[in-house]
Amino acid sequence: MDEMLKTLKDLLTALWSEQNKSWAMAAGSNRASNQALDAFRKVSSLARYSNHLKREELHAKLPTPDKLASDFGSMRLLLPPIRRASQFVPLLWMKYDLRTTPATISLYVTLFCLDQTDLRAIGFRLENGEGAHEFYHAQIVSDLGSSDVAHQLLCPAWIPDSQPSFPVPADCPVSLILCLILTLYGLKEAARICTVHTVHKLQPYIAKLEPYVKLLAHDDDQDAGAAKGSKKSGKRHK
Repeated sequence: MDEMLKTLKDLLTALWSEQNKSWAMAAGSNRASNQALDAFRKVSSLARYSNHLKREELHAKLPTPDKLASDFGSMRLLLPPIRRASQFVPLLWMKYDLRTTPATISLYVTLFCLDQTDLRAIGFRLENGEGAHEFYHAQIVSDLGSSDVAHQLLCPAWIPDSQPSFPVPADCPVSLILCLILTLYGLKEAARICTVHTVHKLQPYIAKLEPYVKLLAHDDDQDAGAAKGSKKSGKRHK
């Protein structure tokens, strides 16, 4: 258990480090887009969504051997920008109970953007549920489970939040967070995050995903280059 807790902490700290530099106003290849920065300013003006975790606060919210059940409370983890959906601001809220067998964890992601000058959002969660949802899955959500209609995620109330649920190849909290990173950032960026940050004993979790996805064996740039080359040469692929 202690080893898994350290891996989970390192992986979420890696996401914190990525977002910390990306949402800064300084220029850089990983800098958030102007659209996302405008949305971020508006999100930060809302009391419900403005309390973003600092590094030390994140660590205090995460599980330890003496605290195996908790949640992020009123705070959110601001996630790195999404390159292929660059107008969105992603926020993460998490709850967990590692005393149970299997351990339970829910990762709620809210994606905010501007529609003209109006702030809009949609959300989804990854978790291992119960009953009909007693498997690791992802599904759309319209709130954070508080049934607070006045603070739904600025999205239509008719959005289905019980079905459909999509199975994901996770079997523990760490692999579920890996699935979240893959879901938001794709193979190449997920591989970069897992490579440039020191994450305690991550390889066994990556290996478990290999029947479904080779997280550290993919290069989108090479694929794109090969595709461009084939178009220039006039070759066609079935």
